Amino acid sequence: MATQTQYAWAAGFFDGEGCASIQRQKGYYCARLHVVQKDIRPLEHFQQVFGLTEKLHTVTRSNRRHKYYRLTVSGARAAEILTLMLPYLTLKREVAEAVIDLQAAVAGVTYQERLAGLTDAEKARRDVLYQRAKWLNSGRWAAATTKPSGPATEPGCDSLNCTDGKGAEVAETTTRLQ
Repeated sequence: MATQTQYAWAAGFFDGEGCASIQRQKGYYCARLHVVQKDIRPLEHFQQVFGLTEKLHTVTRSNRRHKYYRLTVSGARAAEILTLMLPYLTLKREVAEAVIDLQAAVAGVTYQERLAGLTDAEKARRDVLYQRAKWLNSGRWAAATTKPSGPATEPGCDSLNCTDGKGAEVAETTTRLQ
């Protein structure tokens, strides 16, 4: 059994290098967490903290010079890990809560209910959680909450760099090229 200090370390590592998400495929939803790192040792420690047996995958970029390691955990185990880290999460706290809520909804459905099909209300609830996790992972929430008020930005632009109304990506690209 890991200590609270180990869970706090894992949460800090996850806040910096991890991603909690909800995968949607053909009407099914699945809680997921990914942790990625160039050095394999922190990932191995993360595995030890939670007693994970999931394999670490090696991912090589197209130029084959840059490789990194990825750990993926799905379903109830992902929600369990997020729950253990939740008191210590900062950046990924809200998305972790959405993923945990989704997994609770999935776990609460009986086999007979699955055979009969989900109600429209349950489908809508899961889709709301999916959309929330997607929005939180996009980073758009950060720009929306830190955008200064006043005439410096055009309506509808979510970037602090955007003053010409063209949109965030265009403004950031233009800034880098100048």
